[in-house]
Amino acid sequence: MKSLFKRLISLSFAGLMIISCTACGSSENYYASRSGLHADISGDAHWMKYDSDNIWGIEATVVDYNQITYIFDAEKCLFNDKEVEDAFSKGMIYGCDSHGGKRKESYDVVYEQDDNKIYLTFVYGNETERSKVGGFWLHMSDDEYIRCGFTDETIYIDHITILSRGTGERLGMTYEMESGEDWTQLWKDGRWSEKRNRGYYCDDGPVE
Repeated sequence: MKSLFKRLISLSFAGLMIISCTACGSSENYYASRSGLHADISGDAHWMKYDSDNIWGIEATVVDYNQITYIFDAEKCLFNDKEVEDAFSKGMIYGCDSHGGKRKESYDVVYEQDDNKIYLTFVYGNETERSKVGGFWLHMSDDEYIRCGFTDETIYIDHITILSRGTGERLGMTYEMESGEDWTQLWKDGRWSEKRNRGYYCDDGPVE
């Protein structure tokens, strides 16, 4: 990790980019959403650590001034740099409140890999904007996404896969619907709950 967070990256390219480099004998992959932003965790950051034996392989949430970094076991992490890049270009990666409510404040997103760790950092405009955020959504595709919400003591994680889509009719109106799997776990009292599939269903039909 020290080789990753103590190097400065200076890039002149604007827009989306993927950069590969080698440092200290290990391969590192960087994805910067805009202008080569490099995530640096300060000594004053607030760390929330978890057992990595979970459906995401998430190990920590780090809150630091105007940014939040999520750290994953690279072997268990569900997403890669290309999926982060695609999601950012489509506006499909964003912060949320601790209950999952979407928040689309202006931010940069940085994906970095160092040895066996993945670092996903959301950088907000200032500490006030960051304080409104307690989780994130990441759509890896039209049919698969993850989301989480955290507090100082807990974090829930979801991995949702849409398996079918169709139409229905209610109150004389035709509507779109989709269903699939929603694998979820909760970290509370220093341990993970059992992973479970609570199922996923959504439609835009009228309320009876």
